[in-house]
Amino acid sequence: MIQEGRRINPFVGLRPFRREDSGFFFGRSEQSKELITLLQQNRFVSVTGSSGSGKSSLIKAGVLPGLEAGFLKRGGWSIITLTPGMSPFYNLSSSVLNAISHKVQSTKEAVCFEEEIRIKGLNAIMKIIKTGREDNLLI
Repeated sequence: MIQEGRRINPFVGLRPFRREDSGFFFGRSEQSKELITLLQQNRFVSVTGSSGSGKSSLIKAGVLPGLEAGFLKRGGWSIITLTPGMSPFYNLSSSVLNAISHKVQSTKEAVCFEEEIRIKGLNAIMKIIKTGREDNLLI
């Protein structure tokens, strides 16, 4: 495939699809629509599955472009993208803090919030994101 004078390869290999790959991402549009509908109804949706089953591709190339296209009518959206890695709770805590304040004040702050997430779970995240936020948050 050639686009704007350069060759485009629609096959992404083993890496997950990204937002910019959404034009090549097909076969899961019904799942994408279903997740967007669930977000409209519940404001919380968890996507789980085995490693390599396509969770990241579904979100990044299916759901996110749908949100950006305005399919979800409830306010604006801030999107946090993170990879759990070797320290999933720390990565979650620092990513949420960055989205809230646009800068983690210190590693200590992220570690304290990480501990709060471990103890209180989703309630810790809900408490901090409700403070002064007008938009919706997608993690």
